[in-house]
Amino acid sequence: MFLSVKRAYPGHPGPHRRAVAALEVLEQFESHKQAAGWYRGRGRPVPSNCLVPGNEPLSLDHTAHPMRDLREWDLGYWARTRRNGVFLACRVLFRELTIPPVVTDDDLVAIFGYVPATLNPPRIAAEQFDALLVLAKARSAK
Repeated sequence: MFLSVKRAYPGHPGPHRRAVAALEVLEQFESHKQAAGWYRGRGRPVPSNCLVPGNEPLSLDHTAHPMRDLREWDLGYWARTRRNGVFLACRVLFRELTIPPVVTDDDLVAIFGYVPATLNPPRIAAEQFDALLVLAKARSAK
């Protein structure tokens, strides 16, 4: 589950987080090249975050930093793949990028018993993940 940074967002009083996405890992690959082969072998397009020759990056207007240099941005990601080339093929379980649902500290305490770190979160139980997913889906439907 991907939660936003805690801050004051429009439409809700006080600082809170927003549930942006939840993914299920389908496969883990030791390299982006292996992942690209897996996608191509299934007749699927290689995702833009799979860094292999010929798979061009999305334009900068798809990023949080549209004023940066695209080549510089892309080279930074290529450098990261050299440090850690693992690639996870995922399925989207939930995604709301326009108006993500609110997640409060009270919600987190109800699910975890405390407010866990969210920048580098701990491993969570399947039941906790499911509770977050149910919360996100219920609130995005409103």
